[in-house]
Amino acid sequence: MKRIKRFCILLAIVLGLFVGSLIFWLGVRYASRQRDISLAWPIIQEFGGDMGSIPCEPFGSEYRIEFCNRPFTREELERLKVIDPMTHRDWVGVMFKNCNLTTEDLDYVAQILPSARLIMLVDKDGQVISKSRPDSRW
Repeated sequence: MKRIKRFCILLAIVLGLFVGSLIFWLGVRYASRQRDISLAWPIIQEFGGDMGSIPCEPFGSEYRIEFCNRPFTREELERLKVIDPMTHRDWVGVMFKNCNLTTEDLDYVAQILPSARLIMLVDKDGQVISKSRPDSRW
């Protein structure tokens, strides 16, 4: 009877440590994700962008970032690298709709955001209707 009691106590301690560690790990992941978003969101807003997400904790989330009708300079594109930490755990898509980006600019953004999916859309009057980079290679 003593052995069963000891085993139950030991099992309760081990399970308690496991559950406590899991809750701590999820809390750290959530805090890290919130930090990444809070760093990226002001830049996205400053450039007139919009961001939406489909949360799927703890497996990762999907983020859609969209910039419409805005010309970008090379320096502004460089500032988009604050989005990169979001791509370490989550799926991130960045769409440039009717922006003045060239293929070289999009290649540059692909170097800054190697794990993000990039999409460029241009009106039917422009040359590029849709161009995407689904993986880390253009």
